[in-house]
Amino acid sequence: MTKWNWDPMNPSDPPTASEKGEHCPVPSPFPTFPLLWHPVRTRIDADRAPHGRIVGVEYTYDYQPSEKSFQSALGKNDIVWVPLFEGTINNPANSFSQRRQEFDKNLQAISDFGPNVKAILCGNANAEIRFANCSPAEEYEKCLVFTEKLCQFLDHHAKPAFAPIFEILIYDCYSGNGALRELLTQHDAQILSFAGCSWLFEHQGDHPNIPEPKPYPALQTYIASLNAMSGVGRLHGLRDGSGETLKAMGFKAGFAGWY
Repeated sequence: MTKWNWDPMNPSDPPTASEKGEHCPVPSPFPTFPLLWHPVRTRIDADRAPHGRIVGVEYTYDYQPSEKSFQSALGKNDIVWVPLFEGTINNPANSFSQRRQEFDKNLQAISDFGPNVKAILCGNANAEIRFANCSPAEEYEKCLVFTEKLCQFLDHHAKPAFAPIFEILIYDCYSGNGALRELLTQHDAQILSFAGCSWLFEHQGDHPNIPEPKPYPALQTYIASLNAMSGVGRLHGLRDGSGETLKAMGFKAGFAGWY
């Protein structure tokens, strides 16, 4: 069997030890990168994906970025999630004051390896940004404060990356006058959308939360103005055409997982 590598323009699932051949590549209209649970316990190490990976989105927090084994497994083009705050996407906090027990260690970890990777991803609801028990306007304002405070730290150590839930991006586009976009652009932040595929490709008909009919021209212009990448619905979604839809909506790259 030939050596397998992840090709961003023709990604394929990595072969397992029991397989004699490789999975068929899926042509992608834009660069698509692998999304990993963990940089050590993965079949896609940095050498197999030299163009980059989304690393460490492990909802059970069964690793610490402060560990040397974690840091030594990273590649220079990786976007790495570092958990700092309590909260999950299904049970978010209503603020970002609830620091994880390993907060100080993980801040130091960002200082240690941040300059050696592509970007550091921070959120308060797992890897994403979401707030509980507040109106869309209140959630939006909290997101602005959160990203500004994190950028003030990350700018000294790494390129920042954020994953606001899609509702926050919609609010910024149609109601927030692009204040979040201006902030993210100012800090050259990488944007990830974990739900872009479900909102824009998998959902049937016009979306009730988007105040214009398809093909959402204002939203297309907004997303295209960001350095944004979206989940593609794993490789089967890419095979079904999610990449073409997401590229047309302005996303510059995609990611697929989990590996």
